[in-house]
Amino acid sequence: MGEKYDLTVEMGRFFAAPCGSYLTTVMDTKTNCGFRYAIVDGGLHQINYDGQMKGTQVPDMRRLTGGAGEPEDWCVCGSLCTPNDVLVRRVSTPPIERGDVLAFCRTGAYSINEGFAFLLSRDLPAVIICRDGQPPHVAREHIGLDPLNTPV
Repeated sequence: MGEKYDLTVEMGRFFAAPCGSYLTTVMDTKTNCGFRYAIVDGGLHQINYDGQMKGTQVPDMRRLTGGAGEPEDWCVCGSLCTPNDVLVRRVSTPPIERGDVLAFCRTGAYSINEGFAFLLSRDLPAVIICRDGQPPHVAREHIGLDPLNTPV
């Protein structure tokens, strides 16, 4: 093709793929039929990463708080009222507790735009920009969406 036509390759996704992290807080934990669940305050409406379909692939997920103890298998679920809101079906990590902060790393610069952020009037998460050696900068505060669906 290149010999016959001029080709242009758009490298945006290649360069953006390793950028960005999504931080979410564990709001509750439970055990059902011997399996542990962590329910976070975000969900699939706020993050979309390659291979996410029902949490079948394990993304680069790190715990920013907590983390003591022997690793256990956990399912990380979002806060939406749907069985499809699974961020990670199974990840091995030390015991997760309420209040722990989980970071989904290398989510790509597009992940927040590929989700369906306005679903059920859930708040839009804050956007924080971090650069090496510089303090974090809040580019956007949390935005409540419920006023958009509230009658005047």
